[in-house]
Amino acid sequence: MTTATVRVERTPTCTDLEVAGLVHRALAAVQGAGRFGDRKVFVSALWAMVRHLDAEAGGRLTAGCTLDHFKSWLLGGRLLTCDGSQGRKPQLVECSGRL
Repeated sequence: MTTATVRVERTPTCTDLEVAGLVHRALAAVQGAGRFGDRKVFVSALWAMVRHLDAEAGGRLTAGCTLDHFKSWLLGGRLLTCDGSQGRKPQLVECSGRL
């Protein structure tokens, strides 16, 4: 099986920078079952917190976006890694999906 990697380079937009700030705040806010380890969070828990924080600010950045859009954005910014799901919370792993 051959795996190809496609790299698309682009300059971050103002919106990308705003979303990055929102994600940074959301990372700090995810607690409990949304975390595994000291520095890792489930993508689904992070997405839920991003949407919550954005809704409090008017919902402008996440309007019309899905979890798949969010994953693509994270991958495009090289901000997402897949560490496997051994010993993880099954519901959060399932909701986060496989990349």
